[in-house]
Amino acid sequence: MQDLIILGLVPGTHIQINFVIWLYSVAILTALANLWLVYRTRLVKNLIVTTFLVVNFSRHRRLMLS
Repeated sequence: MQDLIILGLVPGTHIQINFVIWLYSVAILTALANLWLVYRTRLVKNLIVTTFLVVNFSRHRRLMLS
């Protein structure tokens, strides 16, 4: 069992995990975690609400002017 772990082989499969695969998986997980945290922040929510209001007010203004 220790030989398989040291060689980077996943027990019971033919998958070998090397440093590049490990590096990519950590980078992807970090990026996904950062996106989730950014999505959850109050700043992003406020930005979305502000953008929605600006778009709707400008649309309403154009309708009132025509």
